Amino acid sequence: MSCMTQGVSSSRPSLSRFAVAQSGVLTRLSLLLIGVALYGCEPVTDPTIDPPFDTVSISPLGELQRSDPNPLNNLYWGDLHIHTALSSDAFLMGVRAMPEDAYRFARGEAIEHAVGYAIQAQRPLDFAAVTDHSEYLGQARDALHDIPTERMPLRELLTSENQFTVMRYWWETISRMKDLGFQQGMTVDPEINQRAWQQVVAAAEAHNEPGRFSALIGWEWSAWAGDLATHLHRNVIYRNHNVPALPFSALDGGRPQDLWAFLDSEGSAGREVIAIPHNSNQSKGLMYQVGGEWGL
Repeated sequence: MSCMTQGVSSSRPSLSRFAVAQSGVLTRLSLLLIGVALYGCEPVTDPTIDPPFDTVSISPLGELQRSDPNPLNNLYWGDLHIHTALSSDAFLMGVRAMPEDAYRFARGEAIEHAVGYAIQAQRPLDFAAVTDHSEYLGQARDALHDIPTERMPLRELLTSENQFTVMRYWWETISRMKDLGFQQGMTVDPEINQRAWQQVVAAAEAHNEPGRFSALIGWEWSAWAGDLATHLHRNVIYRNHNVPALPFSALDGGRPQDLWAFLDSEGSAGREVIAIPHNSNQSKGLMYQVGGEWGL
């Protein structure tokens, strides 16, 4: 039996109204079921893993075609939700690509996958935005080192013939979620957050070419409504490089009304910004409510 595991984007604010009331028995049962499923998986047999990424064999990026303004409104293709190693959950699961890598990939360049092989889009995008979790931005990458995906390269982990090793490593990875504020509070480090945000902005500025490729600046506001299964996440996207000194996170305000108030203040400061619902299907209907504490 072959198996693919997928990381779920999640950052829980350390606010009392977002405290997770999880049963210890159910949590242990969930981990046991995950462990059993992983034990039954074979190592990754994806033939594209070999050969490993080699910069010498990669073709250089050609000239991007310029698009002139069109009053008929052309259709453009892009991605407004990309996580990098600056997001705590992505880093824990083995992602090491940075915002610079994300924009290079979106523009059509080849980059190295976390497993070690080359990946390249068949067609470049017209626009993209790196939207890392604003909560604890960059902190896992700077502070967490004793984790499975640091001690053992992801390539070796996924191709290991020893399924007990694989099960143990992913069990530990899930358990370490508490260190990232998913189950317990984590101290915010403004210095790390500031440095990470500057990397996001700098990467977008370096790759933005009007008429060829639009690199938008943004982040993900990752609030929850009472439990980890109820998403209220929004991707916050700015029109240009006029952005705040730091992102507004769910730790700064965990209700949609808090985000709306922040966006209003941004408008008053002359900044043009929108918030796009993310995973509204996992909001248990709350994102579709016109009123109420968690609605629109």
